[in-house]
Amino acid sequence: MRGDYLRRFLLIGLVIIIAFVTNFQFNSKDYIVYSDNSRVAVGEVTASLLNVRSEANANARRIAQLPKGTKVSIFEIGVNKDWLKINVNNQWGFVHKDFVTITETFAPTNTLQKVAEGQVNASNLNVRSEPNTSSQRISILANGTKIDIFETGVNKDWLKIRVNDRWGFVHSSFVTITQQTKPTTPAANQVISKGRVTVNALNVRSEPRTTAKRITILAEGTQLDIYETGVNKDWLRIRVNNEWGFVHRDFVTITQGSNNPTPTTPTAPVTVVAKGQVTVNALNVRAEPNTTARRVTILAEGTQLDIYETGVNKDWLKIQVNNEWGFVHSSFVAIAQATTPAPPANQVIGKAEVTATTLNVRSEPNVTSRIIGNLAARTQVDFYEQGVNKDWLKIKVGNEWGFIHGNHVRILGNQPTIDTSKLKDKVIVIDPGHGGRDPGAVAFGLMEKDIVLSTALILEKKLQQAGAKVVLTRSTDVFLALSDRTKVVNNQNADIFLSIHVNSSSIATAHGTETFWNRNYELYNSQLLASSLQSKLVNTLSTRDRGVKEAGFEIIKYTRVPSVLIELGFLTNQNEAQRLASPQFQDQAAQAILEGLVDFYNK
Repeated sequence: MRGDYLRRFLLIGLVIIIAFVTNFQFNSKDYIVYSDNSRVAVGEVTASLLNVRSEANANARRIAQLPKGTKVSIFEIGVNKDWLKINVNNQWGFVHKDFVTITETFAPTNTLQKVAEGQVNASNLNVRSEPNTSSQRISILANGTKIDIFETGVNKDWLKIRVNDRWGFVHSSFVTITQQTKPTTPAANQVISKGRVTVNALNVRSEPRTTAKRITILAEGTQLDIYETGVNKDWLRIRVNNEWGFVHRDFVTITQGSNNPTPTTPTAPVTVVAKGQVTVNALNVRAEPNTTARRVTILAEGTQLDIYETGVNKDWLKIQVNNEWGFVHSSFVAIAQATTPAPPANQVIGKAEVTATTLNVRSEPNVTSRIIGNLAARTQVDFYEQGVNKDWLKIKVGNEWGFIHGNHVRILGNQPTIDTSKLKDKVIVIDPGHGGRDPGAVAFGLMEKDIVLSTALILEKKLQQAGAKVVLTRSTDVFLALSDRTKVVNNQNADIFLSIHVNSSSIATAHGTETFWNRNYELYNSQLLASSLQSKLVNTLSTRDRGVKEAGFEIIKYTRVPSVLIELGFLTNQNEAQRLASPQFQDQAAQAILEGLVDFYNK
C-alpha cells in the first residue's frame, strides 16, 4: 500500500516538472519562431536590442524590441530594399536586415519537383545551408546515402536537396547521379514567345501581382521562355527552377513571337549611314547578325534599304523593317549611297585594362551569349564602343567583334583636371574601419580591415596632393575602439569625417555601394556629403546604387562635424570581393571620394 502511495507521489511530481519545463520553453521570448507556411526564411537577431517597426523604415513607429539571439520567422526579404517582414505578437512588423543573420531559407515543398536521384560517393558529405563551402553545415550524409535532387547547377556546381524537412545543398563532385527524372509539366506548357530581361534585377513572383511572394531574381540579359502573356493585364507567365512564376512585362523585351506582339520603335542608332538595294530574289532579314537567327521577314529583289550600321559581326548590315531592327548580309546588298557622317565602326575610341583575374569575351553584350575568348588580369585592350547595352565595351578578338563588361575593366587615359582648390587646408579625418584583432568582414581569404586601410592610404595621398590636411585614425593594422576614433575627430577640429568600410551579407548575391549619415550633428551637411560621395562612387565604380541612408552607427553619431560611413561593396559577393581587393578598384574608389568631396564643397 505504501509503495502505491510512493508511486503516485512520484508520478504527480513528474507531471509537475514536465508542466513547468514545458511552460518555461513555450514562454521563452528568445526563441519565437512562427510556423506559418508562408515564411521564406528564419533568422536570428544579432543586435543587443533590435527595434521592430510598423513600416519598413527607421522613422516608423516602434512596435516591439527583440533581444540578441531571438529567432524570428521571415515572411518577406528586401522590403524597401533592406528590411525584413516578420510577425510579432500577432501583428506584422519590420526589422533591418543588417541586424539579423539568416539561418535557414525555405521554399514551399509543393513548388519544386524532383529532377534527379543521386547517391553520395564521399565518406562523409556535408550538407550546407547555402550553396557554398563557408555556409552553415546542417547535416552530414554517409557514403552510399540515396538522395532526391530538386535542382542542379546551383551556383554552378551545387545540388539542392531536402534533409530533415529543410532545404540544403551538396557539392555535385561528391554525388553520383543515378536517375534523371522528367518533371511533370502543367497542361499549358507551350512556349508562345521568348524575351530578355531589361533591368538589373527582375523579381519573379508566385502570382501575377507585386505583393505576391518573390520566388527568385533574374539578372539583366536573362533569356526567358514565355508561356502566357497578358496575365492580370500586364504579366508574363514563365518557368524558373521547375516551377511557374510571373514577371511584369514592362521589364522584359519580347525577342521572338508573342500572343499580342507590340511593335517597338528602336531608339538607337537613329542615323541612316547608307542606302542600299537588295540584289537577290529573296533576302532573309534576321533578328541577329547570323544565319541561324530567327527570320524576321523576306525582302524582294530591288527593295530599297536605309542602313543604320555596317560591319556588324563583320559582314552584316543593320536595317529597320516593320518598326523592328533586323540584319541582312552585305553580300546581297548593293550600297547605293553613303551618307555623311559615316559611323566610326572601326575607330578606336579608348583603351581599357582588365581588373578581373579572368574576363570572358562574349559574342553579344550579355552574360548568356557565347564566350569567344578570355582576357587575363591587366591585359590592355582597345575598345570601339562604350555603353553597349548600358554596361559593355565593344572590342576586337582577332578579326571578330566581341564584348566585355565594363565592371571588370579600368578605362585608361588622362584623368580630367579637377579644381581641388576648395580642399586646401581642410582638415579631413579618414577612418579605415576595424583593425588589429577586429578583422571586420571576412570572405574568400580577404579581410575588410586590409582593404579599407589600403584604400584609405591611397586617398590620403590624393587629398594631400590637393592641399588638404589629412588625419588617419589608424595607419597600420591596429585595433582602435569606436570611442577613440570619434575622439580623434572631435579633438582635431576637423572639417570632414569619412569612415571607410566594406559590407557583408548572408545572401551571397548581395552587392553594391551605400553611404550612411546621421542627424545627431550637422544633419544637413552630413546628408549632403553622403549624397555627393555616393553619386561619385557608383558612377566611377559601376557598382549597384544601394542609396544614401540614415543610420545610428556610433562612429558617425558622436562626431561633431559632417560625417559619413561608406560601404564600398560586399566582400561576401565573390565578384565584388575580387574587385575590392584589386589596387585598381581601390584607386578608383579613392578618386571618386576625392571628387565627391570637391562636389560637396562646390554645392
